Amino acid sequence: MDPNFQLLLDEIKSVKTAVNGVESCVSAVETSLGSRIFAMDRSISDQFGRVEDAVQVFDDWRPSVDASVEELRSEVSTPRK
Repeated sequence: MDPNFQLLLDEIKSVKTAVNGVESCVSAVETSLGSRIFAMDRSISDQFGRVEDAVQVFDDWRPSVDASVEELRSEVSTPRK
């Protein structure tokens, strides 16, 4: 076998090994990012759910507060007249 051809084959094997190493690193990064993105999405969803719950509480609470304020206004305005 031609020595130059053998050198070329050795270089190809070396490049292939390096590419395999890069592929495994990329795979690890993809896995890590995927789990981080999933965790962040879950956290945002949980926080958004809590905000929606708080909005519902205020929506339920507001009519009674508005009625109380209106009642106080009518009681305060009655002695003025």
